[in-house]
Amino acid sequence: MGYRVMEAIRNYVQHRGLPIHAISHKTSKTVDDRIKHLIVPTLRLKDIENDSKFKKKVLEELKLAGDTVDIRLYIRQYIQSFYKFQKFIRDILIEDVVTADEVFNKYYTLYEQSYGKTTSLAVSRLHLDKFHIEPVQFLSDVIKRRRGISWKPIQQTTLRG
Repeated sequence: MGYRVMEAIRNYVQHRGLPIHAISHKTSKTVDDRIKHLIVPTLRLKDIENDSKFKKKVLEELKLAGDTVDIRLYIRQYIQSFYKFQKFIRDILIEDVVTADEVFNKYYTLYEQSYGKTTSLAVSRLHLDKFHIEPVQFLSDVIKRRRGISWKPIQQTTLRG
C-alpha cells in the first residue's frame, strides 16, 4: 500500500501542492548521548477528499486509519519497494554484466599487452563500407567503481521511526 499512497501523494504534489498538513518535530537524547530527531508528517484527509483527482481507492484505504494519517509507514514501504525493484533488476542483469566484464577484461588486457596502459577503450560498430558509427567509450575507472559499488548485495535495511 505504501507505493500506491506515495504515488498518489507524489501526483498531488506535482499538480496541486503539498498535502502534508502537519509536521511534528520532537528531539530526545539516546542512550549513547546522541540527539534523536523524530519528524512525523501527517495528512488531514478532509482537505484532500474533495479533490476529484486524488485516487479515490487510495483515499478510502487511508480513511480506515482515521481523519489524520501519519505517513511515515507509507514512506518506509515506498522506499523499500525501490530496494526490491533494484534487486529484481540486478538479478536479471547479473549474467550480462559478468559477461560484459569478461569481454572488457579480455580486450583491455590485449590492448595493454600491445600498447601499454590506458584509462579507456572505444568500440565502434562498422558498416560493410568500413565507415564507423556509434563509438562507445569504456572508461576503466568507471567500470572499477561500478564493480566496487553497484553490485554489492543490497541490504534490506529496516527504516525506523
